[in-house]
Amino acid sequence: MALSAAPPAGSVVVDGGSGSATTLGPPLETAVAMTYVASHTPMPSYLNAHDALEARRTLAAEAAASSAAGGAGHRRARKETEGPRAIVVGPTNAGKSTISKILLNYAVRGGWRPTFLDLDVGQGTLAPPGCLAATPVDAPLAADAAAPDAPLAFYFGSASPSDNLELFRYLVSRMAGILNRRSEAASEAAERQQQQQQQQQQQQQQQQQQQQREKASQDPSKSVAASGWVVNWPGWCDGEEALSLLSDVVDSLSIDTVLVVGSERLHAVLQERLGGKRVGGSGGNTRGGDDGDGPRISVANVPRSEGAVVRDADTRRAARSAKVKEYFYGPASARPGGPRQLRPAALRLRPGELELVRIGGAAFAGRPRAPATALPIGHGDATAAAAAASGAAAGASSSAAGGGGGSSAALRLERREAGPELVHSLLALSHAKSAEGALSEPVAGFLYVTAVDAHTGAVTVLAPCGGSLPGRVAVAGNIKVFLE
Repeated sequence: MALSAAPPAGSVVVDGGSGSATTLGPPLETAVAMTYVASHTPMPSYLNAHDALEARRTLAAEAAASSAAGGAGHRRARKETEGPRAIVVGPTNAGKSTISKILLNYAVRGGWRPTFLDLDVGQGTLAPPGCLAATPVDAPLAADAAAPDAPLAFYFGSASPSDNLELFRYLVSRMAGILNRRSEAASEAAERQQQQQQQQQQQQQQQQQQQQREKASQDPSKSVAASGWVVNWPGWCDGEEALSLLSDVVDSLSIDTVLVVGSERLHAVLQERLGGKRVGGSGGNTRGGDDGDGPRISVANVPRSEGAVVRDADTRRAARSAKVKEYFYGPASARPGGPRQLRPAALRLRPGELELVRIGGAAFAGRPRAPATALPIGHGDATAAAAAASGAAAGASSSAAGGGGGSSAALRLERREAGPELVHSLLALSHAKSAEGALSEPVAGFLYVTAVDAHTGAVTVLAPCGGSLPGRVAVAGNIKVFLE
């Protein structure tokens, strides 16, 4: 095996199988500082996980084909025609993103189109950091692959779910609803395609072998629904709040397979909390219900790869900046110091051309709140009462506006004026027609604030391209990066 492509920053693990040889060609000969051969590899464990998911996909495809052949009168239950939904969890620096890509690539090479959900808001694999994003994958993903052109994305606005648990839960639930509807529509389309193929086979028996060969290369039964999901979870998994959030997300997304990477303790905890339970047993999703007829949740432990890079906080901040720069300027050139592919446009937006909102108000503005024990005597109760009243008012306002918000301050929509603190911030342009819909609508694109005129209120931003913006409602968060 010969490798000559420029490597991404960090480390690269190559698994060539037993007895294989790997050679480094230019420019890798000079770009790689050190190479070594590991005595143990986790790839057999990853392959076993893929085999288990593959068996579930095959059963779902067979159920979909049986449903199409039998017509409306023999239509299978929806949960039988849906593929596996796996979530990869583990501590920070465990290699969760890499394992997710490995599982996706195995599936793609088998002719499937799995959906990748990236919930690691601090990293940004499919969209800039601070986003929850999802997209069907129909081509293998490289370790340093650029993000897809148009994933489904919601802007959380922070690098950790712990900054606003309620908003994170809401956005995951909102994304699950959209993806479930897309999956159902894809299943119906694949069913119609199968029925059309069967009619053609009956009318043209002499071409049956040719049609079978075409089906092998593009099988409609291997639909997005039967291909299943692979979900990448953030590294925050310690403590009851993190475990409770994970359990809620498993329920919202109808997860049936939990892969725990690099933590025996976490595996034991999740096995006790989730292992063997029915998907949808709490009635929180559409694949099961209180009658317990959904598939049972499987919790498996997979080893951490020794090639997983341990990154400190500064390295992660630099990686977030690199992701934002990649969004506006394109991937880094294979030639060191070479030009990038994209050229963003600098736009000066007058007041009124951009409507700024923040979801979560001051509690989500990056200003930590002091615990009640640190407040003067009597202030804790007053603060709690004020927060409750504010949350109730915000919930009533959000409900009246039809924005789909919750009943707490964590989901409050707060309009704001452009100020100097906005410089170096990432703004998410929403598909919403008005500020009230910013909470429930996905992202149309992103802007990077380079300057704010304190006298006129005009905002200078970088946009991916010139011309008019796809929307005027922009959501601000805590993500700040410094582009060179």
